[in-house]
Amino acid sequence: MFIEKIKLLKNLKIDESKGEMSIGGVRFLMISPELLCSLQRNLLKIGPVMERMFYDAGKDCGKEFARSVSKVFKIKDKDGFVDMCEKFGTLSGWGKLTIVEKDYDNDRYRINLSNSFLSGAGEKGKKNCYFNAGMLAGSAEIILKKEMDAVETKCASQGHSHCEFLMKPSKEFV
Repeated sequence: MFIEKIKLLKNLKIDESKGEMSIGGVRFLMISPELLCSLQRNLLKIGPVMERMFYDAGKDCGKEFARSVSKVFKIKDKDGFVDMCEKFGTLSGWGKLTIVEKDYDNDRYRINLSNSFLSGAGEKGKKNCYFNAGMLAGSAEIILKKEMDAVETKCASQGHSHCEFLMKPSKEFV
């Protein structure tokens, strides 16, 4: 993982004159997890429709993340995608991401996320990582070049040791 850290830092650009930070030409922000948790917690008060909105927003962000990372690190195949998810998902501060099952023939993946800050962003005892599920699905769509979706099957807020996501082609969720 040391090499990936060096590659990540090598591609980090900070332009103080504009107040911008980017990696591979894509602008990033440094914000605290508490800000995102507060935003999610407050917007979920509107109702269940916000769960889908957080998922869709995550999916859009995942696509942008995959485009920039795959461009910078030249990821072109499924092995590269799995490696990217584990290493860069973890290095970017979202928690410790591990792909525990991968079925390349059917594009089905089971992913564990330990220490997800979003697991505490909603109602205790309920799955809360809508944005993370969307990020995973959006990233997969770009790399695999097919419509993908992900669903959280376990959440640390429910007392599990980690959050777990099932990701597969969108048509299989219908």
